[in-house]
Amino acid sequence: MLPHEAGRREPDNETLHKLADFFNVSIDYLLGRSEDTSNRVLIDPFISVLNDPTLSEEDKDIIDRIRSLPPSKKHLVKELLKAFESETKK
Repeated sequence: MLPHEAGRREPDNETLHKLADFFNVSIDYLLGRSEDTSNRVLIDPFISVLNDPTLSEEDKDIIDRIRSLPPSKKHLVKELLKAFESETKK
């Protein structure tokens, strides 16, 4: 069990702000202070990814860089990844 899952560690303010911005929700919602659960479907999988102990700093950097791109550029990254995946399967 990770420290924050056991209630021994809280994410820092910068992380909370980034998560709230990414999911377009309030920090109160992330902390469970809001009753609005309409975005729970989006948050749970992302938290699982963040909690993955195999996620390297390089992986986190890549995710952060992709998140900061405009939608049109994200689409290009997605298409590149698809091309790499299909090439790898050959």
